[in-house]
Amino acid sequence: MASSNQQTDKSSDIKILSVCETVKGGIATYLNLIDKYKDDGLMHRVILPDIHRDQLDSNSHKILYSGDKRGIARLISLFKTTRTTIKKWEPDLIYFHSSFTMPIMAMLRLIGLKSKIIYCAHGWGALSIKKGSLKRKLIEIIEGYLCGFANTAINISHNEINHARSVNYHGNHVVIENAVCEPTLPPRLAGAKTDDNPPNLNLLFVGRFDRQKGLDILLDAFKAASVKRNDLHLHVIGDSVLHQYKTSISDTENVTFYGWLSSAELEKHFSRADIVIVPSRWEGFGLVVAESMRAGTPVMVSDKGSLPGLVDEGVTGYITQLNVSMLSEKLISLSKSKLDSLRDNCYETYKNRFSAKRYISEFKDLYENLCMGK
Repeated sequence: MASSNQQTDKSSDIKILSVCETVKGGIATYLNLIDKYKDDGLMHRVILPDIHRDQLDSNSHKILYSGDKRGIARLISLFKTTRTTIKKWEPDLIYFHSSFTMPIMAMLRLIGLKSKIIYCAHGWGALSIKKGSLKRKLIEIIEGYLCGFANTAINISHNEINHARSVNYHGNHVVIENAVCEPTLPPRLAGAKTDDNPPNLNLLFVGRFDRQKGLDILLDAFKAASVKRNDLHLHVIGDSVLHQYKTSISDTENVTFYGWLSSAELEKHFSRADIVIVPSRWEGFGLVVAESMRAGTPVMVSDKGSLPGLVDEGVTGYITQLNVSMLSEKLISLSKSKLDSLRDNCYETYKNRFSAKRYISEFKDLYENLCMGK
């Protein structure tokens, strides 16, 4: 076990230990948000695999354990590191992240752990499985039972908590929607002129190139829409896990592929885009929506998972059925001037709903109430 970024504990501090089997993707964003905006009276340490250490900001207090690959060996290492850290540091609250930590949480409870526990799935596993299938039912039984070992289960969207309640997941459930950090660039509001404001209608996709994120559907819809209007340009930021997606991109006219970019470069692209497209087949939340609205940019989302609940139709963007035909029609109907008029609404939604200030305030209320035994 290795530890970095030592800090001095004060007797009045609330000590929270985050336990992670992985921090890739949204979990890292979530943890970095806590460390960047937490109060001085909160001590936060994160147990994570040593291969993921670079996913967290340098100011995070990391406790590392070995585990190159997901599997039993990594879980055993995680269990040992968590148990040792609890004994040495005596946290007030233990925060378990994502489904692979649930067995660790249950085992620690069963051997006598008395500390207060928060659990967050960062997207219930069952929602990514076909409804009505035996596999989905089995996952619902397992995660619905295990989450009851926590004092409180955080759901990252209203869609998530509605699912948990509809299938009778155990325990106390609350909603704390995800958020994004404060912008480093000013938002692009309605009527703003930019040096690189081209006549094209610029669409932006940001994400992994896998089945979940739906880039394959967007590419086919874009090809169909481009037949009827020649001013559409699709900008694609991310990386491929399936080689055929890169082939599709290279063969598509008016598509620019950038690969993964730094946070600073991403902000520029969000601001330059006329609209961001999120065609996911499922999403527990959809951080790209919050990132887009932070820049003042409208969003078009699929009608899947939590996404429809993040967009106000015709006010901050649009919701589309997730098929090539409907998405293509939506792309054809877009108006650059109309999208520009939605920008102020988007930025106001970011400030009121997706800001770090709102998130940290709700998280603080939760952990203070738990630690004070309310």
